[in-house]
Amino acid sequence: TDVLIGWLLGATLPLRRTVRDEALTNATTTPLPMLKVIIMSATLRVSDFTSNPQLTSKLPSPPHLLTVPGRTFPVTIHHAKITAEEEYEDVCLAKIIKIHRNLPNGGILVFLTGKAEIERMRYRLEQRLNGKKKSGGKKKKKREERTG
Repeated sequence: TDVLIGWLLGATLPLRRTVRDEALTNATTTPLPMLKVIIMSATLRVSDFTSNPQLTSKLPSPPHLLTVPGRTFPVTIHHAKITAEEEYEDVCLAKIIKIHRNLPNGGILVFLTGKAEIERMRYRLEQRLNGKKKSGGKKKKKREERTG
């Protein structure tokens, strides 16, 4: 969230200032409307935004804040005590499979750094967890077709 907000502000504020300044000097151009941003996060420190004068000093009124109460659920954390950087995906895959096979049903939340890692992990999990079942099912079906 912090990186996204930093990028958003860093990319848009200078551009908006330039357009605003041009609009003020050129009577035919209308100024840009106020930028409205909605930020949603379960872990955000709201005071970082509502009490930040760089973000709020030029606003006509304090930013609106809507708090939605959430529910909490018991969580058990499982992690590798030591993980080498170059093989963390392999360690993560092994940990996911171990949890899946040895613990009661429930969700597994894994933090990966990007889309490529997520897709790679999804593919590897499908191969490890469903690969044998899929190929076994196809062989049985082919045998039934030959004999039937």
